[in-house]
Amino acid sequence: MVMNTERISDPIRTLQQTTETLSETILEGGDERLHLLSNGLNKYNVNPVQFQGILNRGSCTCSPFTPDGYAVALDLLRDITPATFPKFHHEHTQRLKELLNFEGEDRFDVFFAPSGSDLCYYPLLFSQMINPGKKIVNLVTCPEELGSGSTLAMNGQYYFQTNQIGKTFEKGAHLTKTLDISRKDFPARGDMGRIINHQANILETIQELGPDYSIIANLVIGSKSGIENNTRVISQVPESVMWTVDLCQFRASRLLVNGLLGQNCMVLITGSKFYQAPPFCGALLVPRTITNRFKYVDPDLLAPFHDIFTKYDFPVELRDKFVGFPEKQNVGLMLRWEAALNEMEKFDNLCSFEVHSTCSDWNDFVRGEIKDSPQLELMPDQELTSPTIISFRVKNRRGEYLSYEQLRDLYQTICSTEHEGFSNATKVLFGQPVRYGEKSFIRLAIGSHNIRQFVEQDVSFEDDRRIVEIINEFARDYR
Repeated sequence: MVMNTERISDPIRTLQQTTETLSETILEGGDERLHLLSNGLNKYNVNPVQFQGILNRGSCTCSPFTPDGYAVALDLLRDITPATFPKFHHEHTQRLKELLNFEGEDRFDVFFAPSGSDLCYYPLLFSQMINPGKKIVNLVTCPEELGSGSTLAMNGQYYFQTNQIGKTFEKGAHLTKTLDISRKDFPARGDMGRIINHQANILETIQELGPDYSIIANLVIGSKSGIENNTRVISQVPESVMWTVDLCQFRASRLLVNGLLGQNCMVLITGSKFYQAPPFCGALLVPRTITNRFKYVDPDLLAPFHDIFTKYDFPVELRDKFVGFPEKQNVGLMLRWEAALNEMEKFDNLCSFEVHSTCSDWNDFVRGEIKDSPQLELMPDQELTSPTIISFRVKNRRGEYLSYEQLRDLYQTICSTEHEGFSNATKVLFGQPVRYGEKSFIRLAIGSHNIRQFVEQDVSFEDDRRIVEIINEFARDYR
């Protein structure tokens, strides 16, 4: 995107042009999931700049701007030029560090990317730098509850058709034939929906593989349904194992983040889920204990990743290690992170007791409504998931569970229809269906902006009662 830097005397015209530019720019700098369809919405039933009158209870990347996020993104857009972009990029890095480091510490480097799926390419790249020539084995927990493109990315395949600089690719094609990768999955749930603890299985697999492989072990804390893997296995395996923890939902505390970094885990975060910025904005927090191990790497080994990352995705202090990457200044990504960081800073100022109490009250209320509903059934092990996400199955009036395809249709229909009965909204968003085996469920979730509204404006949970009613009404007649 090229900004018009000429001064325009008419302030109304200037605002209108900036608003129009924001509407276009916020859809750039990522893959095709950002694109609007013929109905004016993306695949998540969202147009990021259309946020008035929408009640957001989505746990995945289906957030429009919040009013606060829209305002700060608009302000930043007015100031971005090719000359100022590096300054704002550095400020974003520092703001993340101030939010997540303990006072007086600087424990990690920040690697940016357009989405959580793009972040999954980084460990492959780092493996090339630390263990050149070794076969990579990716151990993946909760694969069915990760982002849609993450598993392809972990295979070293293109998960997209369009990258952040606008080049097109064949989805599923391999980045390069030189990457030798195999993958072992550890499913999130069994046939009855119970969460599976894979700690012993992961430990056994790592011991069987031994030192001849470059092992990347991927845990998740906060999957689509809020599953939190047990991390005790980390201390039981050789230090050569490269650990990543998917915190992309980012329903986590500073204490947890630092605890993971202290165990030499790379931490994947996004600002477009719990913090309700528009899709997509990702970052990988990499402990200094890992970045200090980066060696000189043959530029030919870096070349396949030139289609994934740009120069500005890497920390400025480490860019001499990552040569040949495009000079693209991703303004869309920067604006999405501006909205996320603003929300993170506001949420950080809330009283933690009030936050926990509010989340617990909301969870109790909504679970009660679902338990009383004739057509909804809570997923097992809710107590093992984040209290800000509630997952449940849906039945028709005859008591038959809706299939994944029916839930997709239910989701699309409800999210695209106007409804009565909300306090200040006519449309609602909630979490898309998730498969487990042959079954599936949907989710209601609250994010940071919702929690701030509950705490600061004393908003009731009556809108959530209405959401449950609407889902019941629409589910009854499915056959």
